[in-house]
Amino acid sequence: MAAGRKRASTAVKVDSDRLDRLLEQVGELAIALGLVRHGAEDGGGSKRQHMEALESVDRLVSEVHERVMSLRMVPVKDTFERMRRPVRDAAQQLAKDVAVELEGLDTELDRKLLDELADPLTHMVRNSVAHGIESPAARKAAGKPAAGRVTLRAMHRNGAAVIEVEDDGGGIDPAKVLKRAIERNLVAPEATLTEQETYALLFAPGFSTAEAVNQIAGRGVGLDVVVNSVERLQGRVEISSKVGKGSTFRIRLPLTLAVLDGMNVRVGAETVSIPMREVEELLDPTLTIVRTLEGKAEYVELRGEMLPAVRLGQLLRLASRSSELQSDASVVVVKSDRRRFALLVDAIVGMNRTVVKSLDRTFELLAGAEPRMKRSAGIGGATILGDGSVGYVLDVHGLDSLAFG
Repeated sequence: MAAGRKRASTAVKVDSDRLDRLLEQVGELAIALGLVRHGAEDGGGSKRQHMEALESVDRLVSEVHERVMSLRMVPVKDTFERMRRPVRDAAQQLAKDVAVELEGLDTELDRKLLDELADPLTHMVRNSVAHGIESPAARKAAGKPAAGRVTLRAMHRNGAAVIEVEDDGGGIDPAKVLKRAIERNLVAPEATLTEQETYALLFAPGFSTAEAVNQIAGRGVGLDVVVNSVERLQGRVEISSKVGKGSTFRIRLPLTLAVLDGMNVRVGAETVSIPMREVEELLDPTLTIVRTLEGKAEYVELRGEMLPAVRLGQLLRLASRSSELQSDASVVVVKSDRRRFALLVDAIVGMNRTVVKSLDRTFELLAGAEPRMKRSAGIGGATILGDGSVGYVLDVHGLDSLAFG
């Protein structure tokens, strides 16, 4: 019976139209492969004809891959609907009035991601009710409606799946978090932390700003479970908050293993791929001047706009020519959620369709034997390059956080 339950939990309902289209594409692929094989065996035809046949196969392989990946995708609706009960139970136990709002219910995510996210989401909504939403009396005193609100929101943004848990409660006071961390000897009394570094303390095991811990975990109690679960899925958790206004916990996850178009660049002895969806333009190194601001930060000027510049070799600790202060580095302008910035690399290799493989904890075990393989916040995956070697696929949003905090 246990085996039966496990099988049921991994089943995915598939629309028959999707299967029919997949079968059609497989048939087209078989025909295209037959043409390529005939040309190779017969030796006839021009180079142009051979290239057209290969391009047809390449296109069909990409379409079949996307179709197969779509079969694993399911709407977040059912998972989000299940969060209503934890919110209701926590609100009743704490004598609070809390409404639940669900947005982006038609957003589709990989079934495996949704299964893994059920427990972290439960922790997060319970925490929002317990220590985000104030008591009805406190809300009235602050000029708010007596009923609080917890919003679950899903969307696709810049090639990633984003899930937000937002509350309109009292927000997170960084000073209070830092004070409690000092009391628990997590940071030195003289430590100076940024707001994001302070929020990160909430993910320490057992950390809580609550005066008393009850059956419903306070912020920090259980949040280490959240961040560990999300990191296993190659994602990350971000926090934004305003005291008196509320807080948002944002989970950012890769959509799925996928084939994507990438811009290959050379950094020292390494070739890395930047997803084309995040590449805005390439700048001619002979016409681009890298300037230094106050002897530290670098930037490039693009049509009157000053873009912060990041030397990719320095950031990822890869030896490269562009790690030196030279003005002839190749420049790739990319865009994250927060800003546009310029990546300085040794050379532009060209575009390539890349099969992205996620990096799990086993990957980090290679760090001892091969230091260059150590995982970085700016690495989103790995791929096999045309020459058979392994290359990195960059995570532009991770590079942003790594470079600018």
